[in-house]
Amino acid sequence: MSSEDFDRLILTCDALPLPPFIGHNRVVYELLQALDREEIDAVVYANDDEMKQLEKHWKGRRIRFHPLTRRLAGRHVRAMVQQLSLPTVTRDFDREETLVKSLARPARNPRLLVHFITGAPLLERFDGRGIVLSGHDCMSHVYLEEARHARDWPTRLKFLIRCRFARVAEARHAHRAERVHLVSQHDVVEFKRVNPRIHGEVVPLGTEAPNTAQLQPFEERRQSVIWGTLADELILAGLRRLLAVAIRSHPALLRGWVLLGRVPESEARILLPDLDRLGLIYQAHVPNLTTFLGATRLLLLPDVGGSGQKTRTLDGLAHGCCAMGLPIAFRGIENRPDPAYFQASTHDELLDKLASLSAVAAERSAARGRQLFLDEFDRPVLARRWRRLLQSLSPFVPGN
Repeated sequence: MSSEDFDRLILTCDALPLPPFIGHNRVVYELLQALDREEIDAVVYANDDEMKQLEKHWKGRRIRFHPLTRRLAGRHVRAMVQQLSLPTVTRDFDREETLVKSLARPARNPRLLVHFITGAPLLERFDGRGIVLSGHDCMSHVYLEEARHARDWPTRLKFLIRCRFARVAEARHAHRAERVHLVSQHDVVEFKRVNPRIHGEVVPLGTEAPNTAQLQPFEERRQSVIWGTLADELILAGLRRLLAVAIRSHPALLRGWVLLGRVPESEARILLPDLDRLGLIYQAHVPNLTTFLGATRLLLLPDVGGSGQKTRTLDGLAHGCCAMGLPIAFRGIENRPDPAYFQASTHDELLDKLASLSAVAAERSAARGRQLFLDEFDRPVLARRWRRLLQSLSPFVPGN
């Protein structure tokens, strides 16, 4: 059997591949959706109720879930001593190693995918062949960006500690995997600053594009949206700058727009006291994302920093919205000569572009953005790229 014919993927998960999505659990969720022909064994930290949810959600797929229990006692002491995050030190790597070995031995040509940087210490148990560490973002860089834009010193300190712990895991363990999966070339560059010995491989984010029948024709859409969780320091900082520019230069431009921010409205009004002044309509959540985005004309992404790709940007393109933001919102998404989205270097420039944007230009950009998504980020494309990566590896040899 050639290395291309891998017959099983063993996956260790930091977070459960179930909605609601919080970022890194969406990456593993979309991976499982994309690899719809393979035998998959997923090691998860789940209780009985969560196991029932997993089995119900993934019923009919060749995915078996194997539950473990986190080691919670003494976790804060272990985190400080080992200089690793709480999600890392609460994992039971002895049990993970034993379970991975038992799953790999009957397989003819398996691969092991260690999902998220919290799983990196598991790499010490194997020789690296046939293993992908899916960091997806360079997390130390993400946390450093969060610290730079933090609203106060306690929040900044929290993210600096997270940055330190992520950097330790990235530097100490990541190079032991045959490949490190990241979602953009920028993340490969940032990760190599921390650990130049890694072999980075880019597979972008992606999801299944909604059918056009689920989307309103662009000319019938009436909704404009600013989207980003206010619990994220980089989004909150961007929103504050955006609203300050709007008050100064375009006080009526955002009137009637929906701000989708995930946190409760009472908290949002404390964080952003100018919502009413600008005429913004706040929503914490929406019952159906496709219905919501399928009725959205303009989608503004307020991020001012970070790493990786933005799932919100990709969702907007997939649903045929005209997406706008700073360049960070479109990292890893190549624009085309005819723009598939609109970006600007500052919020002043961004709102000036929005104020002068014609309906025809917005509709054309939205159509090009959806086609860009179908060409580069739709689930079949994602599946091909993941299979190519996994097929390129040596067979995973679990050892004794």
